[in-house]
Amino acid sequence: MSSPALLAIGDFSRATQLSVKMLRHYHQIGLLEPVDVDRATGYRRYSIDQISTAQIIRRFRALEMPLDEIRTVMTTDIHRRNELINAQQRIDPEIGRSTHPREQLWYVAAPADRLPVDPV
Repeated sequence: MSSPALLAIGDFSRATQLSVKMLRHYHQIGLLEPVDVDRATGYRRYSIDQISTAQIIRRFRALEMPLDEIRTVMTTDIHRRNELINAQQRIDPEIGRSTHPREQLWYVAAPADRLPVDPV
């Protein structure tokens, strides 16, 4: 049985769209540690299996989530993570319903000559 393919930091960077500098930083703070670090050269190698984790981190950062919060989410066990996902799925429809009355209020409050065509 062969071990999973390992990617050099540059290849992993291209695969995840995270800069080499950010990958080094994430390693330094313990957020995303490479599978292997060569003791002689310091070269970092990542597993293909880590690509999805890196992409999740990238998406959280794009949402401006602080690194400490990302670490908390990433270290939460899978059962707890599933509970959070389920809670989000329950909340999403409520969020959609809460914006609808605001749109209806706008139609009522706006002067007749400024009303757009009613999408309903």
